[in-house]
Amino acid sequence: MTEQSEWKLQYFEAAPVAIVLFRADELLACNAAARQLQKHLNIDPEYLYDLAQDAVKQQNQCGCCQIQKHIQEIVMPVLAEDEESVDAGYYMFYKELDSEQQICSLTLKSCCTVNRSVRLAKQAVINRQITRANEYDRQKISADLHDNISQSLYFARLGIQQLGRDKISLEERQRQTQTIMTQLNDMLVEIKNLALTVRPAVMDQAGLLPALKILATRLKATTGLSILVGGRAETNQLAQPVQDAMYRVAQEALNNAIKHAQPEEIVILLAEHEHFIALQIIDDGCGFDVHQHQTFNSCSLGMRDMHERIKALNGIFKIESVLNEGTTVTVKFPVNAAKGSFENV
Repeated sequence: MTEQSEWKLQYFEAAPVAIVLFRADELLACNAAARQLQKHLNIDPEYLYDLAQDAVKQQNQCGCCQIQKHIQEIVMPVLAEDEESVDAGYYMFYKELDSEQQICSLTLKSCCTVNRSVRLAKQAVINRQITRANEYDRQKISADLHDNISQSLYFARLGIQQLGRDKISLEERQRQTQTIMTQLNDMLVEIKNLALTVRPAVMDQAGLLPALKILATRLKATTGLSILVGGRAETNQLAQPVQDAMYRVAQEALNNAIKHAQPEEIVILLAEHEHFIALQIIDDGCGFDVHQHQTFNSCSLGMRDMHERIKALNGIFKIESVLNEGTTVTVKFPVNAAKGSFENV
């Protein structure tokens, strides 16, 4: 026996999952985990083989599933003692190893273990999506601090240094003082706007809808656009991450519309329906071809991150757009109709 063959046998015998090998309907080998499982459940490996062959036969008989016929691995639940529990029993993985010699493997894994791994994997994806969205937010805040506030502080500092000069007239001192005051006032406005961008305090005090109205009022003042906010929804019981994500989507959708769509009017609707609560941002701008932007290119990086954040919170995110007619961004979350609030979010 070669060193490689011996290594493979050791791996097969010590594998943490139950593995059974068959040639046609003849049992070739069981590893330690399979023998232990066989003894514990008093199960015949040939019964498992028959189950696998039945699944293969059903798959081959499916006339509409030509692709599946070429799949060499089939997964099926087996040995469930409690059918009402998704974690009961085992998953059996049938895999064809050598078609000419009709050698196949049956691998059994606990449903509990597999499901836990799936849940952990899904949670890891959700964590990456949220981390990415948060990183995008931090980059935007960092850019605002560097481009606006730090520059204002720098010029204010230069002005104060000039005030310290000995040879400066009273008129010049007063003019310079007024300039510094103007710079500091502008900086205060920038800080307030940045605080609203990060998280408006009114959201904690009055809820999402008032926060959206303040956002619209601020943008109307700076752009001159008609931005209307309407709707009715009980948001006081919304989970905080959900409220934050919906507010950020509104921000990003409004910014994109203002920068790229050239709209005359934007409407923000927040409404609670029987089974869901929906936020819509509707503009009458130039629109775009959604199919050509399915992957959310670099120009819409913010919307892509918002999309991932909504998905991570088990919500629905959708963009609909028609050239020369406008764009609608929609966010939906399930709602408990009996209580009129979010359930398990």
